[in-house]
Amino acid sequence: MSYFPDVMIQNPLAFIALLALIVPLVLHLISKSQPKQVKFANIALIDSLQPKSMRQIRLTEAWLLLLRLLLLICSVLLLADLFLTKALIKNDEVHVVTADWLNQSNDTQRQQLIDNSLNQPIYLLAGNTELITDKEVVEWQQQLNVIQHQNTLKNLTSFSQLLAAETRIKLFVTDRAAQYKLNDIKPQITIANSVDWQIQNLASNRDEQYPHAMNVVIIYDEDRYGDLKYFQQAFALIKQQVAPALKLSSFDQKTFKNTEHYQQILRTPPDWLFYLSTTDLDQETVKVLSTSSKLFVDAQQSNENTLFSNANAISINKSNAALLYPEALFYQRGTPLNIGEQLSEVGTIKNTEILWQLTQPNGISLPMLTKSSIVYQSAKRESIVYQLYSRFTPSWSNLLLLKQFPLFLQDLLFQQWQEHTFENKQTLLHEQISQRVKTLNSIEQASLGPSSIEKGRFNFKHVKDLAVTQQRNESYWTEILTFLLILLWTIERIVSEIYRSKSKTKSLDQVDA
Repeated sequence: MSYFPDVMIQNPLAFIALLALIVPLVLHLISKSQPKQVKFANIALIDSLQPKSMRQIRLTEAWLLLLRLLLLICSVLLLADLFLTKALIKNDEVHVVTADWLNQSNDTQRQQLIDNSLNQPIYLLAGNTELITDKEVVEWQQQLNVIQHQNTLKNLTSFSQLLAAETRIKLFVTDRAAQYKLNDIKPQITIANSVDWQIQNLASNRDEQYPHAMNVVIIYDEDRYGDLKYFQQAFALIKQQVAPALKLSSFDQKTFKNTEHYQQILRTPPDWLFYLSTTDLDQETVKVLSTSSKLFVDAQQSNENTLFSNANAISINKSNAALLYPEALFYQRGTPLNIGEQLSEVGTIKNTEILWQLTQPNGISLPMLTKSSIVYQSAKRESIVYQLYSRFTPSWSNLLLLKQFPLFLQDLLFQQWQEHTFENKQTLLHEQISQRVKTLNSIEQASLGPSSIEKGRFNFKHVKDLAVTQQRNESYWTEILTFLLILLWTIERIVSEIYRSKSKTKSLDQVDA
């Protein structure tokens, strides 16, 4: 590996190919020049002329030669893998802060960070780590969406490649586990710099609530009014404890289409529709549901009585275990309403998953709860349909009578958000975090064998080679040289044809003369 000021060459042996520049130069020098036609008024004067060679060694087609030389030079630079390097950061110590730490810190902690930095630059650790000003630190506004996109270990590896080996890193992070993900094959990262860990413990927030609005609509038959009351009580509890922005609306199936309230809801499609009715959906409601709503519908009519009374006869999909509790009992099973078929007329059923499955005494298994995805290709949207092959009605099941029924609805509506929230709340001990980063000692820095870095396997013999890897990956010289090579080749072909055409024209003129 060779070094030039601000330039790095990965394959210096490629410059041997510059010897090939001699070839077009020699060809253009020894090429035959066109003899000049000399006209004489008196043929007798020919004898008096001094003998003169009609062939001379001189440079021909100079522009074409220049293009060919540039082509060769560009090809050699491309083979040499040329790129510019950035100057390494050589501070005794750099302060590095993550967005998650800024989110969790208070005004006092952020001011202490500025005071302790002693006017030294502060870096915001990210995929593309950049400087952050004191004002930006003090006036930091929470960015909750950055958590899921940040991998502190990966970003630390990339940033360390821009530092001199002797530079210390004072790193301000949180103990959130999601940002320190590694695998069994690579249990830790390796960097050349020592790290002073400043770890902020996550604030305990057990009462975290769903931050977004959610509109839920219930359409019910008149004889299902008793079921509606249980739903209203459960949703009131969910609104109080989990989702303060939840809005519940209910409509009688016979009259809901004629109400102004329902027409207003149709203008803003609901997030969820619970359909407790045996009547097919009208086309207007089907159209509304095709705008990415989620639908829960129960059985149309009973076809089996006293089906079973043992919850152990129900098996469930492991990923949806939270949707069923051991105390749940089902007494009747019915035929499904054809809402899925109605929606499939305007979309395509992508897949159907059996979440709850009934195993009868005779060993035959029947679905009790399914989940279907309906995709609308024209609008690139998707609806989710949950089909229960029973009812919430107490004569069909004991779901409404369970104290866990509000939890059932909560898990159904917020399962994805709850899983994401739980994952983000997981933390690591300080020792668990620091053990995932290995700092090279002085002996290892002096001489290293083949190793690897976060962005993939890369063999290096000296610590300074680490600084090259990211810079190389950020280089656009390969693309630029490739484009230039194609451009020069195109121009060379055009100029070559021009010279060839001129040569043919001259030859024809001489023959005519």
